[in-house]
Amino acid sequence: MLYISNATGSHGLFGLFIVCPNLACRKYTLIVALKEIIEDKNRQPTLGAFSLMSWRLVPRGSARTSPDYVPQPIRDDYAETCSIVDLSAKAAATLARRAVQGIIRDCWGISKATLKQELDELGKRVGTGDVTAEICQSIDVVRGVGNIGAHMEKDINIIVDVDAEEAQLLIELVETLVEDTYIARAARQQQYARLLALKQKKEDEKSQAPPRAGGTQA
Repeated sequence: MLYISNATGSHGLFGLFIVCPNLACRKYTLIVALKEIIEDKNRQPTLGAFSLMSWRLVPRGSARTSPDYVPQPIRDDYAETCSIVDLSAKAAATLARRAVQGIIRDCWGISKATLKQELDELGKRVGTGDVTAEICQSIDVVRGVGNIGAHMEKDINIIVDVDAEEAQLLIELVETLVEDTYIARAARQQQYARLLALKQKKEDEKSQAPPRAGGTQA
């Protein structure tokens, strides 16, 4: 605990280091918080329970840690979106729209002149492959909100006029798409690999088992 008494009282820095338990990820998050120094029952200085201010240092902003199998450009756009949303909702929304388009093109191979056309094509594929009704419903909810819906038709590189709440909705859409595509797909692959490993283990045990007395090994 590091603190210096000053004109506003005694404050201390608190660091929190978290590692994702997902074995496919194992990325870490580093948060630093400024807390008030209070005295415990023994009149010893200790950090208060509430943060006066906090900063997420790694990853920047409020971004979730994404596994390496999520394409780097999508991870970069998402992380930068989260890092600037409080400074510029318009710039954040533009990057979020680009991340949405990147996911659609990478996961489903849909490439059209505009993001709106790509989203419309995605809606036609519900029930095929990884395109679920929930994914399209999430997209439609965001498309139906104020300026977002209007700007879905524009070039994704054009900075659009949205407020912070609308930009946050786009961020959440990116997170939903990543969760329902890349992460869900990886979980299915891991489950299938475990099933194959278990099957192979049982076959090996069966082949190595000694013959039963009075009979032959099956």
